[in-house]
Amino acid sequence: MTRGDRHGHAGLLIPGLLIAAAGMASLIWVSAPVVVIAGMCLFGIGFGIAQNTTFALMLDRAPASGYGTASALWNLAYDAGYGTGPIVFGVFVFRIRERFDTVDVSALDRFRGERRDVL
Repeated sequence: MTRGDRHGHAGLLIPGLLIAAAGMASLIWVSAPVVVIAGMCLFGIGFGIAQNTTFALMLDRAPASGYGTASALWNLAYDAGYGTGPIVFGVFVFRIRERFDTVDVSALDRFRGERRDVL
């Protein structure tokens, strides 16, 4: 019996999201491969917790006869978000990029302690 079975699945959602966010946040240290690998492991653990928790929450709210429908709806929403998320984010970045064209990116590299030569 898991923690979600004993105390409800909702309590696992926020910790899963926070663990995944911590893993993604660690990716700014690209000069430290161990940190990047550890961050990806954290992201995978957090994402796995959040993914399974949301699915379990849907099944908790559906009657037994609706498990197939709930599963199909969850998978449809997951796949739609996985496919359209990068497209929407790309359009967003494309539209706001002009506002940040004058930002000195080399200052960000110096902040992280890295130097990249510009072509």
